[in-house]
Amino acid sequence: MILDDNIVNKQMVENENFDGLNYAKDNGVWFDKQNGDSICLAFCNNKHTAQAVAEALNLLDNIEGDGITLKK
Repeated sequence: MILDDNIVNKQMVENENFDGLNYAKDNGVWFDKQNGDSICLAFCNNKHTAQAVAEALNLLDNIEGDGITLKK
């Protein structure tokens, strides 16, 4: 797919790309260290924002894990 404006939106990304080690619990964003521990990365104003932040972090991790470089 060739993009005219170089913008990727959520509809272009498959749901499994939002899965990863970051997750939302209540209004917190947590990272699973895979050793039985988790660390809190952030507290948000509500659970929906926390879920969106966790999904965005997972997407970023998955994109970088695939070797795709991101523009700054």
